[in-house]
Amino acid sequence: ATSYRRFGDPKMAIKYFNRLLPIYQKQKQETIVYTIKTEYALALEKLNKNDQALEYFYASYQHWQQRDPFTAATVAIYMAELELKMGRFTAAEHHLDFAHLNITDKYPMYFSELMLIKARLLHSKGDEQQAMELLERAIVSYQSVKNGRGMTDALQLKSRIYAGLQQWHLAYSTLQLYIKSLKDLNLKEQQHHTIEMRARFDSEQIESENSRLIQEQRFKERELEMMKKNDMLQGTIIFLVGIMLMISTLYACRQAIKSKRLQRQVGTDFLTQLANRREAYSIGHQLFIQSQKTKSPLSIIIFDVDHFKQINDHLGHECGDKALQALAQISTSIMRKDDTVCR
Repeated sequence: ATSYRRFGDPKMAIKYFNRLLPIYQKQKQETIVYTIKTEYALALEKLNKNDQALEYFYASYQHWQQRDPFTAATVAIYMAELELKMGRFTAAEHHLDFAHLNITDKYPMYFSELMLIKARLLHSKGDEQQAMELLERAIVSYQSVKNGRGMTDALQLKSRIYAGLQQWHLAYSTLQLYIKSLKDLNLKEQQHHTIEMRARFDSEQIESENSRLIQEQRFKERELEMMKKNDMLQGTIIFLVGIMLMISTLYACRQAIKSKRLQRQVGTDFLTQLANRREAYSIGHQLFIQSQKTKSPLSIIIFDVDHFKQINDHLGHECGDKALQALAQISTSIMRKDDTVCR
């Protein structure tokens, strides 16, 4: 369910969330239930079902408010962002104030989002100077955790704030940085998504994902065009949009070439570079047959990572990924050369 949500298919994600919720509710596992409700709300938000998303956010927020204020604060950030999008400035400000009481710069992953949304709120109210101050704090936090998506969003807002201050040269130069960052980020995400989706889903799902990414990029191009303030800036943006369209076309051609390489990559886990489940089953089947024929012993070690959710919750998913990569390297290093380590 989470994979579908992150890969841009919220309808499919909701389908799986609807299957999961009754199971955990029946088992009275409240921690998992309200974690799923938060993820459910994020998927609903992607479908622009904002009122329904707020209901799920609020239920999760109320649950955590007395039990775990930090987790409640992270949900409050999601709520504030959605309320700001809906024009409910007072409600957004209330939830941001609560989040600020429980989230400090010791947690840069969440602190950066808090500062960014506060800056957006101030920008919406026309307080550009204070918005810029908070935005700079957000950028420092994004840089500390190497959050590319957050940095891209921050650059977009920074360009708008400069435009609000009528500092056109700075608005334009920041806009160029935003476009470059967006292009690099999209290329990286598209490569990652293509490999993951090919391994998990069929080719039709890949085509649907690529089509969604292209539509999303075109939407962002139109958003950039709306920021035109004078004839010179307008001409520059049109030129940049043309370049981005050319990049999209070239990327589509490269995708056709890359798809031929995927057959060699479907047996490898992208994150850890270990053999994946499919490859593990294939190798295991061969070894099992060989063991039966030669009547030699065959050993399998299966293990899980304890308390891994705490790493993701308190340090962020990027740190969680690094932990998995380190664990993969350690596991490989202590095994024999003819052993196989799989994820």
